[in-house]
Amino acid sequence: MIYRKMTRRERLAAEFYGYSLANYADHLEVENERYTRLMPEFVDKLERAEAEQWAPGRIVAELDVPKEDIPRLLAGIREAKKIVDTLNPSDAFRMSVRQQIEYALSKGLKDKSSINDLVTQICYCAADLGCLLEWEGKSLAAYSQWLRREKGVDYTGVGLPNLEEDEGQIEAQPDSNP
Repeated sequence: MIYRKMTRRERLAAEFYGYSLANYADHLEVENERYTRLMPEFVDKLERAEAEQWAPGRIVAELDVPKEDIPRLLAGIREAKKIVDTLNPSDAFRMSVRQQIEYALSKGLKDKSSINDLVTQICYCAADLGCLLEWEGKSLAAYSQWLRREKGVDYTGVGLPNLEEDEGQIEAQPDSNP
C-alpha cells in the first residue's frame, strides 16, 4: 500500500506514541481526529516544553498530565526526535533499531520470547524504513553505504559523515545525502 507522505509533526507523534508509520498513516487516511489533531497537538506542546525548559507546574497545567509522568514524557519526546530528525531514512532506521535494542536489554533478553519480541520490533523499524524510502522515492540500495558505516572508521573521504562514539548519532556534512 502506498501512504501519503507524513509531516514531521505526524511522524513525531507516531514515534512518541509508539505507532508504526504505516499504522499511523492508516488513521490519518480516515481522518481520525485523535491522530490528525489531538496527538500532534500534545506532541507540539511537549516538544515546546522540552525546548523551552518549562517548569514542572507549567507542564502539568498546559499538558494536563500528572507531575510524576513528566520525566518519562520528556525522555519520550527526546527519543522520538532522535529518530525523526535524522539526516535520512537509513539513520532513522539505525536510531530506531538502537532504541529497540537498548529497551530490550533494559528489560532483559533472557529467553526466546524476549528475543522474538525484539525481532518483531526490529521488523517494525524495517517497515518504517520502507515508508520513509517510499516517501523519498529512494531504494534501500541508495543507502547501502550509510547502513554499513561502523564506529571508528573515517568516511569523510567518501562524502559520508562518521558515526560518533556515543549513540550512533552523526554529524551533518554538506552534500552527504545519496
